Order: sequence, then structure tokens, then C-alpha cells
Amino acid sequence: MFSRLLDQSIQHESLSDAELRNSMIQAGMSEDYAGYIGPSSSTEALPSNTNRLTPPITLP
Repeated sequence: MFSRLLDQSIQHESLSDAELRNSMIQAGMSEDYAGYIGPSSSTEALPSNTNRLTPPITLP
């Protein structure tokens, strides 16, 4: 859809977690936030002083 709107070819480029995090930081995102929303984000990746707004969901 975007390629038609822009009249340009758009290619998918796979990045490692570190490459994605670094590119977000280079784009101006804080290191903490980039680490928080990155693809490997999980409860374990959060700083110890961070509280989740919702409890983890456990599936049967």
C-alpha cells in the first residue's frame, strides 16, 4: 500500500535486536525507552524499579 502511495519500492530489512535498538536511539529515542519497546522486551528486560501497569497474563 505505501509503495503505491509513494510510487517507490519498499523492501523489508531484517535487523537484529541490537541494530533495531541502536537505530531507534540514533533517531532520537532515549536508550531506556528503546530498550523497553524493543522486540526482546519482557518483564526481565525492565529495570528493577519499573512497575507494570497490568499483571502478566497466564494462558491455560
